[in-house]
Amino acid sequence: MRAVVFDLDGTLVNTTGLILNTYVETIRSLGRGDVTTYDILSNFNIGPTPVILERFLGRPILPQDLDAYYVAYEAAISRLQPFPRVAGMLKQLHRKGYRLGLFTSATRRAVNLVLPRTGLDGHFGAIVAGDEVTHSKPAPDGLEIVCRRLGVRTEEAAYVGDAEVDVACARNARVLGVQAVWGSASVIFAGDHLVANQPDEIIALIESASHAVLK
Repeated sequence: MRAVVFDLDGTLVNTTGLILNTYVETIRSLGRGDVTTYDILSNFNIGPTPVILERFLGRPILPQDLDAYYVAYEAAISRLQPFPRVAGMLKQLHRKGYRLGLFTSATRRAVNLVLPRTGLDGHFGAIVAGDEVTHSKPAPDGLEIVCRRLGVRTEEAAYVGDAEVDVACARNARVLGVQAVWGSASVIFAGDHLVANQPDEIIALIESASHAVLK
């Protein structure tokens, strides 16, 4: 195993709740008053922010619609921090020589706000955002692009994410999947992926998987 790719929201940073609230606030301000966080959550994986806004507004979105979302989003992440032990885990992976990447359903604009705000910028040798791929997760496209940019084959990489769509994306890309359950209380999804209860379990899990492949 030569590379580890991460999801962002709910995996490295605890943004899921604030993102749901930001969508609700924005969509209501744009005239759709009956939307709830449950509605957003039910459609969370249909695509990046423009796709979600279009779904609920029922029309093509305008630049000012996106601006309204990001004004609310930037205010919401003003005190955002990574999950405990995430920064240390990334540093340890670097020290051990792993190449690190990021593939997220978030837009590039959101990524560029979150990474500097949380001190996680500079860790990743390749980043692909949700609005930079034609097919959203669980399609493997973005994950495959990250692996190519890191200079590794997919079978030499692991993908760490908290959502079922992340596990499915790893499986479709033939990447080692690792479900991160250190965020919100989550069920363990069915499948042959690994499960990490805390960020500092990642290295041991990946090294164990590498040894198993070599045997």
